[in-house]
Amino acid sequence: MAIRETGHNTFKIDISLGFKTLPNGKKERVRFQRDFEGTREEAYLYEAQLAMELGKKSVNTRTYAGFAEEYLQNVKLHLAEKTYKDHKRMIFANLLHHWGNLKPDFITSAMINTYKEKRLKEAEKKIHRAINVELYCLSSMTRWAHQRGYCGIEKLPITPLPYKRPVPKILSQDEMQDLILMAEPFYHVCFMTLYYAGLRDDEAKRLEWPHVNLERNELYIKGKGGKERHVPVPADLSTAFQFIREWQEEYSVKNPYVLFNPETGKRMGDIRKAIERAKKAAGITKRVTPHHLRHAYATHLLENGVDIREIQSLLGHQDIQTTQIYTHVSMVQKRKAMQKLFGGYRGGYQVVKKDVA
Repeated sequence: MAIRETGHNTFKIDISLGFKTLPNGKKERVRFQRDFEGTREEAYLYEAQLAMELGKKSVNTRTYAGFAEEYLQNVKLHLAEKTYKDHKRMIFANLLHHWGNLKPDFITSAMINTYKEKRLKEAEKKIHRAINVELYCLSSMTRWAHQRGYCGIEKLPITPLPYKRPVPKILSQDEMQDLILMAEPFYHVCFMTLYYAGLRDDEAKRLEWPHVNLERNELYIKGKGGKERHVPVPADLSTAFQFIREWQEEYSVKNPYVLFNPETGKRMGDIRKAIERAKKAAGITKRVTPHHLRHAYATHLLENGVDIREIQSLLGHQDIQTTQIYTHVSMVQKRKAMQKLFGGYRGGYQVVKKDVA
């Protein structure tokens, strides 16, 4: 069942009545269609009435609260664990409180603007990116609900809040090597994996031995959105993986994860405190998160002449614009290098004027 807007306050109501068998043996869907003039809400009420008369249950009256759990189960099944957790947090922390009792088909741009203003007022600071991500989640729920037949609208009238992604301060290649060298043995390999292979934190945590090919020196990664990619492994990282595997075989350690804590036997957990300890030991004052190691990987590749399209493939970015940020990062680093070289220069051009006869 679906309601499609065909013009101003005009709609086409489409109700499926099942299939009929044609003389050639093929099946054809039987549809009941009717044009309607009025508001969107009136169209949905009329659709519900028609569906009842035809013996069909209208599913277009479901609210966000009515299908939120089912949507989350779909996310858990098809997307990364982190994506599931992020969506669950946003849905139950903010979205359902505001949109839970509403039906997707009745949402207007004015209502979305009201949500933006409410969230900004609650936060008392600029949280433009967080609000945009929440609205993206709401949009994803709506699109999924439309595919399931739970609503007639597929796209919400969302205009994102203005947000300029800050250019991260990337560790230099020397700083990156110092950070790795100063890490404790277990975290030493963790840092190497994030930096040498450019993995996301969650990708490194989920890396299992069947995904590591030491003969070809490459990793098979199933990244964000279920997108698959193969990542080449440098010799140093391959050697580290080989050492871990031999250690597991020698001590009969059976663990599916490559990066696991030898004390607990569990896969790699939060490494932010380990980064802080290595930073302090290396004398690094820049802010560093696990994701900054991936940023450093991409930036250093670009600085060493690797094509931006190849970097996009290595990182698993679907959109080249996501990768383009590293061109800005690289230019910042180049400007700093230029300033170090020429910053102390106090000379200048002298214009010599000659008398013109």
